[in-house]
Amino acid sequence: MAMWFSVLVLSLKLILLIYFEDMTIYKLYDALTYPGLRTARLLALPLLNQFPSLAQYHGRKCLVHNPFFKPMNESACWPCKNFKSIVDLTGHPDTARDYVLSLMPFVVKDALKLNISGEQVHQYLKAHP
Repeated sequence: MAMWFSVLVLSLKLILLIYFEDMTIYKLYDALTYPGLRTARLLALPLLNQFPSLAQYHGRKCLVHNPFFKPMNESACWPCKNFKSIVDLTGHPDTARDYVLSLMPFVVKDALKLNISGEQVHQYLKAHP
């Protein structure tokens, strides 16, 4: 039930994104998504008493596999352990592009705040069925 609720919420948000102009991609996940899904999960708890086989799915962090997510292991920390500080290049896109070649770690907080119109999303979805 919680999964269907999350699919419904995300579908409605995608419809709003496609049909309303000047929406930005970071507004797709607003402050109400997590509390809404958490509430749906808590409301689904009585179903566990009626259907005990669902208990294996209730405690999982993610029911849908994300092929782009790879958990970090301890051996991946060695490149950064000797750095005293990490440069924040938020608001400096040209410098960030040049900084990538130095192989030094840095932070960019505004990399995904692109203004994408509903028409652009619609064209993208038509081009990639």
